[in-house]
This record gives sequence, structure tokens and C-alpha cells, in this order.
Amino acid sequence: MPLAGDDALHPPEPAGTPEGDTARARLATERERFGLPERYFVYPGRYDARQDLGTLLAALGRLGAAGRPTRLARAVAWPPRVLVLGASPDDRASLARQAFEAGVGDALAFAPGLSPERAALLRAGARASLHPVLADSAALPVLDALAMGTPIVGSAVGAVPEAVGSAGLLVPPRDPDRLAAAPAGGLG
Repeated sequence: MPLAGDDALHPPEPAGTPEGDTARARLATERERFGLPERYFVYPGRYDARQDLGTLLAALGRLGAAGRPTRLARAVAWPPRVLVLGASPDDRASLARQAFEAGVGDALAFAPGLSPERAALLRAGARASLHPVLADSAALPVLDALAMGTPIVGSAVGAVPEAVGSAGLLVPPRDPDRLAAAPAGGLG
């Protein structure tokens, strides 16, 4: 089926098992490759009119400007980093330009052209998958993240609320303050 999830999309093996320990070592290598801290978010977005990219960038700006939360452990990197998965070269250029213009260019890391297994590993290791959208009729990136056991922070529009259920947080579209509050709360 063209819309079915990839076979690589499954929850990671538990820690303490040989498979789980191997996956965690591979994740650490991937995080290092992309300059990601232990706690990061993924954004499976494209530069697309349905995405609420402006709100995401404004939320990242607010998080950085607000300063480090006092309850956040010193070992946790601040401001949060967001790994952009699956963006084409044109999408990356547009996303990077818009992030630079919003003053949050350092908050984004790009992981282009990854195999499904590598992308799934990074998605599974994320604190949450960010899905700010203005419209989404199928919520396929949400379903992919949920297949990995990754919580969602998404917009309460289209098919997203039904797909997320109780496996994440829903915020109104175009509300950067609410979007910023969700990742800040998820880093502690």
C-alpha cells in the first residue's frame, strides 16, 4: 500500500536488551552526527502551505528569549533543538532562510535523505514530534511518530486530533505561545 507505514516504524527495543543497547548506541552516533543533544524534537515538515512553520519558528524564538526554565536540569541543552526530517534540498533552503530571518536558525538541524531505518531511529529518540499545521486531512507524519512510540505536539486541526488521541498535546493553530509551552514542559 503506498500510504502504509514503513517496516522501520516500530517502537525501540527496551534498554538492557542486546537489541535495545545496540539501538541506543546507534542513536547516540546519529545524534552526534547531527549535533543534537540528548533531548531534542523532530519536525517531519516540508516547506508547504499546510504547515504552520511561522508559528513553529515564533515558538522557538519565544523559548529562546524566555531563557532557561529554572526547573530544567543544567545537563539539558537550551534552547531546544529541532531536527527536520525528510526535507528536500529546496525545502531545506526555504526552511533555513525563514529560520534565519526569525532569529532561530541555530535551533534547527537538518537530516536529509536518510534511510527509513535511520530516520525511524532519530524519530524514536526524540522527546516529541512537532506537527504544527494549518490543515492535515490524513495526519500521516503523526501516525509514523506514534508507531515509533514518540509523543506528538500538534495542531488541533483536521485529522490530527483523532490520530493523536491521548498520545500527545494539541494546541490551537497559529498560537506560538501555546506551542512554545508544550515543548518547554516536555523537556524537564
